[in-house]
Amino acid sequence: MKIATYNTTRMTRDLALKGWLLVDLARAAGVHPSSVSMFLRGLSQAPRMADKLARGLGYSVARYMPKAGR
Repeated sequence: MKIATYNTTRMTRDLALKGWLLVDLARAAGVHPSSVSMFLRGLSQAPRMADKLARGLGYSVARYMPKAGR
């Protein structure tokens, strides 16, 4: 079973464009700041967390999915 990886570079860029810190995203997503940090560093990328963070940023998780064929 292949584990999904997400485009954390894009997510980090979206975070910066909002002028947010990790704690701001954590609050918007309803998760602990350490969970955001672990996700963005690629240490723990559960689909449910990806969805929460994407929604916290105001986007669909599809925005952060890898493109097909890459």
